[in-house]
Amino acid sequence: AASLGATSLRRADRQRRADAARGDHWDLPVSHPAGLAFDGKDLWVIDWFSQSLYAHARTDAKIRTLRHLTAETPVAAVFATDAVWTATADGTVVKRMNDAKLTPLERFLNAAPGAAGIAFDGLYLWTLDARAKILRKHLLDASLTVVASYRAPGLKPEALVWDGAALWTLDAGDRLLRRHNLERPEEFLAAIPLPEYGDGIFLPTGLAWDGERFWSVAER
Repeated sequence: AASLGATSLRRADRQRRADAARGDHWDLPVSHPAGLAFDGKDLWVIDWFSQSLYAHARTDAKIRTLRHLTAETPVAAVFATDAVWTATADGTVVKRMNDAKLTPLERFLNAAPGAAGIAFDGLYLWTLDARAKILRKHLLDASLTVVASYRAPGLKPEALVWDGAALWTLDAGDRLLRRHNLERPEEFLAAIPLPEYGDGIFLPTGLAWDGERFWSVAER
């Protein structure tokens, strides 16, 4: 019996080590992450303090690429329409080439005041105004015309993503991931608690969808 018990303990210990080796979270080499984006392969952390975008591998969070933006302070980004769209701290939206320099193509001043998130649903660009708690729906025209605005539910919505079927927001106040009714985005159809943020040590600031899973980034 003692032998069987020791064998079971060793097996359980090996399983715990295997689970730990797989990993489901990593410490990042940035102090002020403001957003997260997925380019089809890697996860990009947007760090406002260093004015940079860091591409991380999904398997181990190893940095693959670094892009530094000297002209503005990025807070959110989305890869869409063969371009990279960044939202900045002053409310500017910048459309960029998806190249080594993230070369700016167009700037839309004051298109996204209070920006905390940006998403693309295949037709419209969406921005999240964290200060006013408003979701804005934009046409992809010469001025990113706002065609509709909706009240964002929750205490402190801080991130926005499109998963191919619905819009989701991540709330730093109540630590909930909300799935929105696309017809009436001020309503949510699901609210999923994120217990990993329940102790308040980390404040979630960014959200991404890789086609299979949600990813979040947070600031200590």
